[in-house]
Amino acid sequence: MSKGSTHPVMNEGSVLNPEVKDYVDSPAHYTGGEIECINAIEAMLESCDDGYEGYLRGQIIKYTWRFRQKSTLSKMEIAEGQEDLQKAQWYQHRLMDYNIKRHARDAKQKGAALEKKLLNRIG
Repeated sequence: MSKGSTHPVMNEGSVLNPEVKDYVDSPAHYTGGEIECINAIEAMLESCDDGYEGYLRGQIIKYTWRFRQKSTLSKMEIAEGQEDLQKAQWYQHRLMDYNIKRHARDAKQKGAALEKKLLNRIG
């Protein structure tokens, strides 16, 4: 950790202290500019109340965020970043399927509640 700082952002290798590489707390392929990927994901999901949806959305952002940085840092051809874009797309498709299933389930539950309410009025 940097001398004199106890703030986690000031850890060695973080965005604000890049002198020492830290592949666990602040890997370079998740940092860029003034914000780390994990902080962007946290802000995006702050009001998300569905854990699985949040997981999928976080994965999409993660893989999209890092596709260029990781390939550049590894000195790979830019096309190498294609794998991360394909992973992001895979999670995107999962999220789309989940969203359809969730809405179908919610509609079914609302329909059952409405049916019960109507039956109570009749009977």
